[in-house]
Amino acid sequence: MSSRGPVVSGEEIKQARSRLDAYFRSEHFLQFANLFPLGKIKVSVSLYGSLVTGVASKYSQYNGLPSDYGRVSDVDMGIVIDTNSIDKIKFEGRCLFKKGIYYGPFNEDAATNLGPFMKIFEFLRGLSFAKRTDRKVGFVIVDENFYNANLSKNEHVVLFEDEIYLR
Repeated sequence: MSSRGPVVSGEEIKQARSRLDAYFRSEHFLQFANLFPLGKIKVSVSLYGSLVTGVASKYSQYNGLPSDYGRVSDVDMGIVIDTNSIDKIKFEGRCLFKKGIYYGPFNEDAATNLGPFMKIFEFLRGLSFAKRTDRKVGFVIVDENFYNANLSKNEHVVLFEDEIYLR
């Protein structure tokens, strides 16, 4: 058994970046301008977890095992929103406060709970992650404080990062 399982490739990262850029420039996303102070939002999206490292995290029931070992690994993504903007967005579901704000995880079945991000799954559908197009994608939404305290040091790949001016 290899000590690492499959990870995302450079080409898959490039494709995901392109789709996320299209999403954040889409009419669907831009229509939420009234939610954000001064009509702008600072946002980043990163890929985390076993498809980045090749092994399941210590928080997983598969701790330390190679990605896809005995299962199909899911795609773990995080959306970081500037702290001033996250309070303006209504998310449904679990919300934790631990040195910042954390919502999720959300999968496509719960997309309507993601407020302005509810159509993000449509833009990612059909993409390959670690040579598979059938992986479940899940998102957590966090503010910058939570990211800095809990996620910034975890191995991850930034897929999108920008300050978006909304109409």
